[in-house]
Amino acid sequence: MTTKNTNQSKSQNGFGAFRKMMDDGFERLDTFYSEIGRHHKQGIEQAGAAVDEMARLAKDSMGYTSQFADEMRDWARQTTQRTAEMWGAVLTA
Repeated sequence: MTTKNTNQSKSQNGFGAFRKMMDDGFERLDTFYSEIGRHHKQGIEQAGAAVDEMARLAKDSMGYTSQFADEMRDWARQTTQRTAEMWGAVLTA
């Protein structure tokens, strides 16, 4: 009977060690997935910030382009007007 109890005790100790090993493994796996989730969330936030920054830059660029086009039209109008005045002076002289 002592041998049976000793074997049973060894089995229980072995099962307890196996159970602890499995519990530790599941705990590490939970930690791993939590970290993956945290990094995923960070990545999404950074991607969103990058999209916002690109949109801001695109809007700024459109504003500068519009301002440049306005200045070019004004320059072209003034140049055309001066050219017409010069030709008018030449033709009337």
